Amino acid sequence: MIERELNDVSSEKRYEVRLEKSKLILDAFHEWLKHQRSTLTPKSTTGQAANYCLNLCDKLTGFLLYERLFIE
Repeated sequence: MIERELNDVSSEKRYEVRLEKSKLILDAFHEWLKHQRSTLTPKSTTGQAANYCLNLCDKLTGFLLYERLFIE
């Protein structure tokens, strides 16, 4: 929903809104996932998926820094 609202705005405005809204959601997801990982067996499928996602969090949040990138 956030990205759909940003289709026709300037790059600067997109950057501001992403930091204001998207970053909060991604930060909360990251914290939730870290907590979930502590309750999972690392070798389980879900534990492996949580580790995989946590290892790629910097790539997931990369779009926040580059206002010309779009996420779908």
